[in-house]
Amino acid sequence: MFNFLFRRRGETVEVKTETQREAIERTMTELNALLDKEPVMPTITLDPNTGEISLTLPEQLSDEALALPAPGAADGTTEAAEGAVEKVAEAAEDAGEVAKDAAKESGKSAEAGLEKAVEEIKDAGGSATKPS
Repeated sequence: MFNFLFRRRGETVEVKTETQREAIERTMTELNALLDKEPVMPTITLDPNTGEISLTLPEQLSDEALALPAPGAADGTTEAAEGAVEKVAEAAEDAGEVAKDAAKESGKSAEAGLEKAVEEIKDAGGSATKPS
């Protein structure tokens, strides 16, 4: 099909026309080869009035199963990740308030409040270090 890419300039190219019969035979051979690779065969419907051939394919073909996550699996993961991010964000806000309150109540430096805030974030499952 792409033989013209590999010819030299000035060379004549032999053009072979494909008859309808050859085109149909080639298409059916290619389709059968593709369907043979699938573990689950699709439903093939032939409409005798129009001559239309249609395929009802499974929801996920074998090459799609290798490339994509299972349907619905990504939704649960995303929700869990969003929930974890919200939890850590809330803990950080609470820790900031605790740090302010601790600094006010104890009359100590803000450093003592920061240490308490870092502890609160770690307790909530987040990752935090005290700034130096």
